[in-house]
Amino acid sequence: AKLTNAHNDYKIQEMYSHFMSLSSTKRGEVLSGYAGESIHEFIAEGWSEYRNNPNCRSLATSIAKRLFDLYNQQIPRLVN
Repeated sequence: AKLTNAHNDYKIQEMYSHFMSLSSTKRGEVLSGYAGESIHEFIAEGWSEYRNNPNCRSLATSIAKRLFDLYNQQIPRLVN
């Protein structure tokens, strides 16, 4: 995330804004309560779930896919 400056990406910011509009209970259901601490933790929680949970939730998948897109814009065709 740091390499791609993901916290400044408009799509990540939109996901985070929508996430933060949810109640704290709902945040825990769609990602985690801790992800609401900052956009950096939001990205980290999404990436961690994507990498470590074979049945990850859709928000984690969306975060990871955007990170891949951002990374590939920096260094094309290295990750899918």
